[in-house]
Amino acid sequence: MRLWGWCLLLGISFSTPVVRAESAADSAQLRERLNKLLYWALSDELKLSPQQEKQMIALVEGIQQKREVAFQQREGALAELRKLGKESPAKVVEGPLQRFQKSSEDLVSLEAEEYRQLLPLLGPPTLARFYVVRDDLAHKVREALKSDKK
Repeated sequence: MRLWGWCLLLGISFSTPVVRAESAADSAQLRERLNKLLYWALSDELKLSPQQEKQMIALVEGIQQKREVAFQQREGALAELRKLGKESPAKVVEGPLQRFQKSSEDLVSLEAEEYRQLLPLLGPPTLARFYVVRDDLAHKVREALKSDKK
């Protein structure tokens, strides 16, 4: 299966020293390179036309930017909750807890938004494969990164 060939390619790429990020700039550059590889592998596996690929990337990147904002907001609220301690009064906890809940709901909403936007572009069978292939690739990347740290 071609997917495993791409996963192997990604695994080899992740085991090289070039992948290790030394700074925030390196980290951003690494993320961009990984995203390009993942989009390329997804597009190839799903056999998307150039136009579909371009539209898919635009949709996914737009959603991802919103996800990053929501995730940062959730992490910020969680950091505030950690600082409060165990015996904090309800009024003090209420604000950060509401921000945590809202950002968590935003993340779930963004998953649904991605689905609604990709469905007309890819159609049900290809969208189903999109989620499976994306999950397989993400799992392979995580495993490669874990083994690289050892």
